Amino acid sequence: MATLRRRNEGRTSDASGMVIIEVLAVMAVMAMLLAIIVTLFSAVYGVERSWSSAAVEGRELDRLAAYFREDAHRAGDIQIADDGRAWSLSLSDGRRAEYEVLPDAVSRTVRGSRDDSAPPVGRQEWGLPAGAEINVQDRPFGGQRMVTLTVTAADSDRGDRDVMFRVDAELRRLPAESQR
Repeated sequence: MATLRRRNEGRTSDASGMVIIEVLAVMAVMAMLLAIIVTLFSAVYGVERSWSSAAVEGRELDRLAAYFREDAHRAGDIQIADDGRAWSLSLSDGRRAEYEVLPDAVSRTVRGSRDDSAPPVGRQEWGLPAGAEINVQDRPFGGQRMVTLTVTAADSDRGDRDVMFRVDAELRRLPAESQR
């Protein structure tokens, strides 16, 4: 026993080793920090995904607006279905652009002539955000005709509808012989 006391007498209370409790405390703190970091990364990923989805929807609506505006400027006449879910623009080059609102998209079909039986020469489709509604209006404007395409979406917070975008385009005035 004397030899044991001598060995312990040489040690001071400032030992450099860690007690198991200290190691467990450090590990617990590290685990909490890791949990916080994982939660933050998850939130950032979710926000990035929703922004990315909104950007894709925005590009789709921009493309729809560009085609609609171009067709309206080249058109001399528009026919809108009674329910407003389809419309047809008679283009100046003798073709016809037909738009149709589908459950989650808008389609545009171009026909080679104004004849209903003419085969399609082109087709595009644009996705719509969930709950979006489309409204097309034809009204007189300073001796011309103005066509307005409005896309609205439900605002879940207030319960009303917000305009996502609106396109106003003036119909082209065609010579009398080409309007037949």
